[in-house]
Amino acid sequence: MNLIVRSAAATCLVAKVSCAAAQPSCTPTPVTPLPPPVTLSGSVTTRAGKTIGLTIDTGLLRVTGGGVADAKSVWNVPPEDTSKPPATAIMSYYAYSTKAASGARPLIFIWDGGPGTSTRSMLLNSFGPVLIAAPGRSPGEPPGSPVRPNPDTLLDVADLVFVDAPGTGFGHLEGCDAARTFYGVDQDAAAFERFIATFVRTYHRETAPLVLLSESYGTVRAAVVARRLVDAGAKLSGIVLISQLMALDAWSDGSRANIGTENAAFLTLPTYAATAWWHGRSPHTGTLEERLREVEHFSLETYAPALLRGTLPNAARQALADKLAFYTGVSAKTWMDADFRIEATRFRELLEAEDHRLVGREDTRNDGPAPAVTASAVEDDPTLKLAHAARERAFDTYVRGTLTFGGRPFSPYIDGPDTRWTMHHLTDPAAWPDTYVNVAPDLVSAMTHDPDMRVLVVGGYFDLASPYFGAPYLIAHLRLPETARTRLQWKAYPAGHSVYEVDAARRDMHDRIAAMLTSPASPLQH
Repeated sequence: MNLIVRSAAATCLVAKVSCAAAQPSCTPTPVTPLPPPVTLSGSVTTRAGKTIGLTIDTGLLRVTGGGVADAKSVWNVPPEDTSKPPATAIMSYYAYSTKAASGARPLIFIWDGGPGTSTRSMLLNSFGPVLIAAPGRSPGEPPGSPVRPNPDTLLDVADLVFVDAPGTGFGHLEGCDAARTFYGVDQDAAAFERFIATFVRTYHRETAPLVLLSESYGTVRAAVVARRLVDAGAKLSGIVLISQLMALDAWSDGSRANIGTENAAFLTLPTYAATAWWHGRSPHTGTLEERLREVEHFSLETYAPALLRGTLPNAARQALADKLAFYTGVSAKTWMDADFRIEATRFRELLEAEDHRLVGREDTRNDGPAPAVTASAVEDDPTLKLAHAARERAFDTYVRGTLTFGGRPFSPYIDGPDTRWTMHHLTDPAAWPDTYVNVAPDLVSAMTHDPDMRVLVVGGYFDLASPYFGAPYLIAHLRLPETARTRLQWKAYPAGHSVYEVDAARRDMHDRIAAMLTSPASPLQH
């Protein structure tokens, strides 16, 4: 899911002052007993025609809060006493394992982004045993099965655990000051680390090679969780980062809050160019890939240096504006009036403004009628509207029907009186938090301390929530030894934010992930 940051609420811990006055009065509530998981048998047939017998467990696990300053890992530590917790999260999950699962079989933990988003979309669209049958189906179309078998499931090479974030899914928060305990970069990562530790203990999978697969803001979580797990002695076989946004100074709608840093502008330009190409707003010469390589070169060699200078002579300004207009379909005058920095939300409004249409955010190939109130454009996404009805129907049919799991309210996103997300991060627990979150050092730390870990990063050309060009740029700047770079690969696809929703991309991703897990000694293919 797309990144939506409601605020960057500082806490008393981050400010390094006494927390006593900031804590609201609260009487701890009794711990809610958890129902046993629902366990079913099933099967899935892979693309190669092999039928795999499955055990399917859907349930809830309780994890304690970690807090901003908590650097202590709970990996392989006995469960904590939860009889009087200050705050706990009940987290829902959907686990698929082969009937012949052994300790050597990899275990992939899968989650979405947000921050504060359930894993519903990935459960039904990515690498589980089913896919939504017809994304974008209108409620008026004839009824039919809303899900179909997924031939590209990763169950042929690993067991899968889809995890809902604290405060989402069928779970909930309990105890005092619960929102502040779980809603933040480090608090959230601590909860997921605890979930993984609790899950492998509960299901006796302590020796399973671990893999993290995540999307969007979930890639921020994955980098931090990876560092925490490796620091605690866990073994990670791999990490898959889909539509990564590990460095938020490259967020396409965040440049106004980070004046003087130009990454958001020049790293988003190739996505503007792909979008203009798709909608016929830029002249077609060569293929889309050829155009994007051209724009990527222009972004780094011409556009970025011009932005870094701050001011340009008039002739240079006109030449730059003309080139930007050619690539993006937005007039040279508009580019100059915007001082050559057009945020993603504004670009979506401008590209088809004369037709009164708004371009999608998570997949810019989609468009729809422009909203009457332009301020709502950031969350008025035609891409999400197209998929909403099909996703709702498929989830109810598959999870509540086939898996017989539910019987309680479901929350796709965090929601409540205090859903502010603390956008501070402690890469080094002894240091001050980052002002603008960048978890690339966490990934570097994890890869450095675990010499067998392999990383796959993928992105979509038509994604304005996490522009794809930010990934190769960030990878090129990772402070990794050359030997470690052979364990990292990057791939872009003609897709949107949820890359795996394109059949060809999902198939290729499956094969790359399978190779990561089954050929650990060979360098990764680029």
